[in-house]
Amino acid sequence: MAYTNAWTNAVPAGSDAANTIDDQIRRLRLDINERMTDLVDNWDSDPVVSKNDADLTAIVSVNTTQTTNIATNVTNIATNVTNIATNTAGIATNVTDITTNTAAIAVNTSGLAAAVAVNSTQTTNIATNVTNIATNVTNIATNVTNIATNTAGIATNVTDIAANTTAIGIINAPKVARVYTNAAFSLPSGATTSVDFVAEDYDTGSFHSNAANPERLTVPSTGYYHITCAIQITSLGNPDTGSILQLVKNGSSGWAQDLRVHTATTTFAYLISTVILLSITDYVTFDFTQASGDAWSTKSNSAQAHATISRLTGT
Repeated sequence: MAYTNAWTNAVPAGSDAANTIDDQIRRLRLDINERMTDLVDNWDSDPVVSKNDADLTAIVSVNTTQTTNIATNVTNIATNVTNIATNTAGIATNVTDITTNTAAIAVNTSGLAAAVAVNSTQTTNIATNVTNIATNVTNIATNVTNIATNTAGIATNVTDIAANTTAIGIINAPKVARVYTNAAFSLPSGATTSVDFVAEDYDTGSFHSNAANPERLTVPSTGYYHITCAIQITSLGNPDTGSILQLVKNGSSGWAQDLRVHTATTTFAYLISTVILLSITDYVTFDFTQASGDAWSTKSNSAQAHATISRLTGT
């Protein structure tokens, strides 16, 4: 999921007013809740339960080849390190030989001709040692290249594992909410009223607040959403009164509606169900209008007056 806030250790600033600490605490709780939702089934459960073991098994299965590649790369790195150690020891030996040969040449400066003859073998050894040093340097360069290649392979495998883990987190973290009125909500005559939902059965996507704008379901990310509303509404005695329940986007655009005509004091069940494309921070409300001359009212419990929202998988 897209997190509401980017993680930062710079908030709150030391200069922030003390009376904003409650806002900062709520933000911290929201940030932790959203990130823990990627790791557990339901952060609000007691006890908290980790993601489905079957999904973890799927990760292991998907990444078997990548894990094998990592093991092979690690082995190659170990071999290369051994080669470097061996070559380094050879260089040390060659340096010692060069030092010894140089000292012998210095000692024999009084008899240059004899020294050249005596030291011909040593001169050959020096040439051989120089050749060996060059070969060792080439081997070290090859080993460094191999280490770089293996390191890049490991980085690719780690990236693939992270991507697979993220994909499984998305699959196993449905974003849904169900809210209800929790009281008989008054619907006055001659006005359009947005129904308040002040209680929640569940909300795994941070769609709703019982306190701030309780009439709204607000989406945290762009996608297609399935939205429903089922509300039982009781009218008073004026007959043949028309009424309408509408799904409204961002306070202005009507997307779905249910029209009813009450003939007496009756209770009708209004029902809306639709799929709608919403952008991040878009919200919907359920607006009711009637002109009977009397105030009507909703039912109060979850079974009789509720709304739901869920993001469609893959959008």
